[in-house]
Parts: sequence; C-alpha cells; structure tokens
Amino acid sequence: MTDYEVGNHVTFAGGQGQITNIEDRPNGSHLLHVYTTDGQLRKQGNDPEKSRQIADDLGQDIFPSGNAWESLKTSARNRRTWILVFLYTVSFGGGFTSLSAWFPTYWEQFHELSLATAGLLAGVFIAYGSLIRVPAGSISDRFGGEIVAIVSFAIMALGSVIMTFATGFWPAIAGMMVLGTGMGIANAAVFEPVRRRGVNTSTIISP
Repeated sequence: MTDYEVGNHVTFAGGQGQITNIEDRPNGSHLLHVYTTDGQLRKQGNDPEKSRQIADDLGQDIFPSGNAWESLKTSARNRRTWILVFLYTVSFGGGFTSLSAWFPTYWEQFHELSLATAGLLAGVFIAYGSLIRVPAGSISDRFGGEIVAIVSFAIMALGSVIMTFATGFWPAIAGMMVLGTGMGIANAAVFEPVRRRGVNTSTIISP
C-alpha cells in the first residue's frame, strides 16, 4: 500500500481522483474511497456543456456548481431537500437513534423487566432495524424510494399505535418489531433517492 495513501491522487478507469479513506478488507484487499477531482465525462475529452447533457440523459439531476455556498443555496431552494431532511430525522436521527436509547427505560419501567433483559430487547430492536435495511434497499430500488417511504411510514405509525395501547409483554414486543420494520425500511427508502442524484464520488477496489 505504499502507493496508496490518504491524500494521494490516483488514476482509474473513470478518471482521476484523490483518496479520502482506505479500508482493509478481510480477504487482504483494500477499499479505496476516492473523490473524483474532475468529472469523468470531462476527463474523456467532452466539453462541460456536453458532459452535463450526457449526465442528465443518464439520470443525474443535481450537478456541482463549483462553489460550496452556491450549492448550499441551491439545495435550500429545493423543497425535496427539506422533505428528505425531515424524513431522515423522523426515521433515523430522531426516531431510530432516540428509541434505541429509550427502549431500556421503557422495558424496565413499564414492564418491570430487569435492566439486563431491557437492554437485550433494545439490542434486538437495534439489530433488527439495522439488518432489515438490506432487503429494504432492494425493495426501494425496485419500486422507488417515494412509494416505499410512504408505506414504511405507515408501518411506523401502526407500530407506534400498537405500542401506545399495549399493556402486555407480547403485544409490546409485536409493536416494537413492527416499528423497527417501518424504521428500517424508511431508512433505506430515504437514502434511495439520494443515491440516484449522481454524487460526484467513486469507490474502487485495490488489489
């Protein structure tokens, strides 16, 4: 790895870029995170306007402006930015993360379980909500992030209602798992539209 260090510039099939992070993989290879300093199409000899048109035809609909402040202002004027921020906050930042910290207290105080058991159940919620994102990502790719997001938030609402009125242990468990299902799917659905915006970042595998 003497030729690959964070900060170095590398050339690959898509163009040139700067290494921002290096991860060691179990099989002995290395995963390089590369920020492309020049657009791939422009590096192939296309002029800026033609590159933009080709990228637009391929599905990219947000382009770097060359100025960070202008990019922020452009994003702020796009209502979808704020919708995604809200959905992310509810499904992950203020939802999944907060519940992960709150569930031990819930199980201990409302169902009089031991702290160890309460922590274990909170761990089940965290693991399940995280693992379900894997198939949820494929579902979002197939049916579209917006539709899947609507369904997932409906599932979250159902889980919340179940937990609100649950007085017994097993109904509360069912509500928690339904809520975890909705949040896990929502996380994948919210990130799915972002992935399609054509962020100017590439990842390559180094032998």
